[in-house]
Amino acid sequence: MQFAAFFSSLSINAGDAIQTVAAMRFLPCVDTFIDRDNLQSYSISPPTFYIGNGWYSNNVDCFPPPDNLLPFYISFHWHPANDASPTVLKHLKENEPIGTRDEHTCHWLKKQGIDAYLSGCLTLTLERPTLPRGDAILMVDVYQPYKNCIPERLRKNAVSLSHTHRKMTCCRIEEVAWARLYRYATARLVITSRLHAALPCIAFGTPVVLLTDRNDIRLAGVCPGLKGQTPEEHIDWDPPPLDIQRQKQDLIDRCVSAVHNAKMKVD
Repeated sequence: MQFAAFFSSLSINAGDAIQTVAAMRFLPCVDTFIDRDNLQSYSISPPTFYIGNGWYSNNVDCFPPPDNLLPFYISFHWHPANDASPTVLKHLKENEPIGTRDEHTCHWLKKQGIDAYLSGCLTLTLERPTLPRGDAILMVDVYQPYKNCIPERLRKNAVSLSHTHRKMTCCRIEEVAWARLYRYATARLVITSRLHAALPCIAFGTPVVLLTDRNDIRLAGVCPGLKGQTPEEHIDWDPPPLDIQRQKQDLIDRCVSAVHNAKMKVD
């Protein structure tokens, strides 16, 4: 058996690279990379274990993976706009229990008769680099009209960043992810519309304001205390760090256990 890191070759969102890096930390080694958007091309590979976190219904034609790929599903998200085929549901049933990133996915799986639990997002397990905290205020992909609601005292000193990048090869995953993560780890405040900018900030203890619709189905259950905020409501521009230790430890324990079990099969 070999161990693989899971990534998306079609994504132009650094949040996907950040999710890959979060999972890679638990693997004993990275023998190869598995492309989420081209799973069927690995049908002749040796048995391969990977942590299958992330969004799965962007490219439903390439899911489920062939039988020689051995996923551990945690932080799993399925968008309601996509129906799941009987083949998909059979595959998920064979790999239950499924840890889900959000409450919507958890409820959906249970309605299909699949054992599921709410895990939250694996990016909450990221460890903060040993770097000094600075004074930077970052605005990450903050769009209109959200930008107009940011107080001038913050906006005038803020640095604008983006999660958008060119399509990624596996050799650039860590470069793309850590280019953002180092900035989040040292910032005084991050204001963003990106879920996977907000979640690493929470993991690092960096205060974050997430400007997005609070009814976004991706948010429910993804992290205790995290909510989307809009210009129509009162926004706390000096938010305290969130306490996620219990959820973080549960995610770590589940991943460590799954990797241990896979290694035992190799031994």
